[in-house]
Amino acid sequence: MTSATERLRAALGFGDPFAEPPLESLPEDLQGWAGRDPVLRRAVEIVRPRLVVEVGTWKGQSAVFMAEICRELGLDAAILCIDTWLGSLEHLVDDRFRPLLGVRRGRPTLYEQFLSNVRARGLEGYLTPLPQTSGTAARFLQCRGIVADLVYLDASHEEPDVLADLEAYWPLLRPGGLLVGDDCTANFPGVVRALTIFARRHALEPRVEGVKFVLRKPDVPTVRVRATEATATLP
Repeated sequence: MTSATERLRAALGFGDPFAEPPLESLPEDLQGWAGRDPVLRRAVEIVRPRLVVEVGTWKGQSAVFMAEICRELGLDAAILCIDTWLGSLEHLVDDRFRPLLGVRRGRPTLYEQFLSNVRARGLEGYLTPLPQTSGTAARFLQCRGIVADLVYLDASHEEPDVLADLEAYWPLLRPGGLLVGDDCTANFPGVVRALTIFARRHALEPRVEGVKFVLRKPDVPTVRVRATEATATLP
């Protein structure tokens, strides 16, 4: 019997990213932001996913955390990590964040760092990278007929990008599944505005817990109701 990860990799058509020796092995570095949040643990425990799609992976802190929970629970689960591994706007323009890119030979080494982190934790059987933009990756998954049980959005903080990711990945979430998003705070108003627009548009009631927001996809279509203003629940 094939595993969930083997089935995912067969559907993607790229093979096993860990089958060959790494081009560059780096010491473990799981630096990140709120990647081990209890909200993620509860989401995995509630959904008990066969497939998690993470949009915005960075060095893999949250992906590794969810994979370790899946292993702890004995779940046959696959986690698909979508990222360009090139950093986002704030990493390019803010001198505080630029060193985190680990630039060598003129490009970030975030992808190599992610692969090294996964190997260090022995999680090659759970995690599969898809180096691509979020928009193109969503269209690719739709073409492949891939549907997730849990989606975690933690990519761009710009309002148009966040709204586009919400609209792109909501159809890829099965009914009853959960979409969790990061950075829903006053520090990232673009995330808050995008969530508010999306929730109103789809008649959803987002739940905000700390820096994370959670949306549950209805099992059946629902009548339109007034969505809670996300800003009302911010600390």
